[in-house]
Amino acid sequence: MPDFSQIPKHAKVLGDSKNLILYSVFESCHVLTGPTSMAVGDHLGDPTCGVIDWDERWCVTGGDGLIIADFPAGGSFLDQQPSGRLRELRRYTDGTVIRPVLMTQVSTDLIRFVHDLTDVAAVGVYDLNVVDLALYKL
Repeated sequence: MPDFSQIPKHAKVLGDSKNLILYSVFESCHVLTGPTSMAVGDHLGDPTCGVIDWDERWCVTGGDGLIIADFPAGGSFLDQQPSGRLRELRRYTDGTVIRPVLMTQVSTDLIRFVHDLTDVAAVGVYDLNVVDLALYKL
């Protein structure tokens, strides 16, 4: 079970799992396991939500778009780096921004999120396949 006393006092918890805590400090997102913390991306403005994979293979943070961080195979956090990459989807630089406000994992490689309710053109519920970044509006 993760130790929530290890995160900074001003941090916002975005998600947690059996061994990990996903949190943000202002615009920067981190994953904590024991005393080790790993940066998993930055958002323009504070992140609004996040989720850690049930099997702790990846996490997704939402704010100005989505950031998907793949974790090291075997779960070793000693590297202090996401294993393959940080993948991004629809950030401000893309021109079409996703602003998720609520996020959950619905199957092995699928997350579901609610898009910002103030954005009339894109409001709705979406599914994202974290493997191939396929995005579906429900």
